[in-house]
Amino acid sequence: MAENPDKHVHSAGMRLAFSTDKTAWTEIDELTDVDAPPLVAGRIPASTLVTPNKVMRKKPGWIDPGEATFKVALTADQLTTLFDSFFARERLWWREYYPPDFGGTAVGGLQFFAWIGNLQPGQGMTRDQNELILVNLTLVLESVDNTFFGPTYAPPP
Repeated sequence: MAENPDKHVHSAGMRLAFSTDKTAWTEIDELTDVDAPPLVAGRIPASTLVTPNKVMRKKPGWIDPGEATFKVALTADQLTTLFDSFFARERLWWREYYPPDFGGTAVGGLQFFAWIGNLQPGQGMTRDQNELILVNLTLVLESVDNTFFGPTYAPPP
């Protein structure tokens, strides 16, 4: 495998799906690049002017869920759906499915509530491009589910 610094390499099976109600999911199967946000917890000062040894103390604060960026290849219908969601400022449930393990067993993924902060079509298109449209997609996360959902939630192959 060629070295690819600062990039994640995903095998077949990496998917993204979105839903308005967490019952019916629209899948985006063609992910070419994923950059998950770092989870960062805020810091709450806990020191006082009489803290022993004059050492600043801190307590863990709220978690900023951040933003997730994806490069996806979409059909025209999928792009239209995302454009509609972007212009409506629609807040959606999203699932990022991880690739199956070496045995082909689905391993689940992460779920979060987010809205589209950036939708940039036409990225990296070439003359021999097939019918799919390359799009940079940034999701602004409102929340992160702290549970990793299991293989029973994975989409069918």
